Amino acid sequence: MVYVERYCKKLMSITSAGANTIDDVLKLQRVMIDVLGKSGLELKKWSSPAVLDSVHASARVTGPLPFDAVDGSGFKVLGLQWQPTDDVFGCALRCDSPTVFTKSGVLSLIACIFDPLGLFSPATFYAKHIIQRTWSCNLGWDDPLPNDIHQE
Repeated sequence: MVYVERYCKKLMSITSAGANTIDDVLKLQRVMIDVLGKSGLELKKWSSPAVLDSVHASARVTGPLPFDAVDGSGFKVLGLQWQPTDDVFGCALRCDSPTVFTKSGVLSLIACIFDPLGLFSPATFYAKHIIQRTWSCNLGWDDPLPNDIHQE
């Protein structure tokens, strides 16, 4: 029990520290693989581009995981899409664009954007500004948007 406790404490101190450079990440990765390997746990399904070259092919993610897959090309991380090959975050919006845009339709589109980190704030801010303009026009929820707002 002391053996496991010692390695758990070491692992927690390592993972909570993080890393500032790719070299530090690779060192952290090697230590984590070593520490968990001694406990009989094997880290698998690596998908970060920074560490893939240093990981055996059997420990890599070869394709999207079915329970986390997003459109077959990425993974959901904290509610966002992560494309590991390009190492970018994204947001998928299903925009069934109606022929006539309404205030309720625009608000519905804005409400479906989950952005806990504020990565998409420039876009959501602009969309919220459009909603604010619809309020100043005294539009009803199902009234068509004026052409100037619709063009934006």
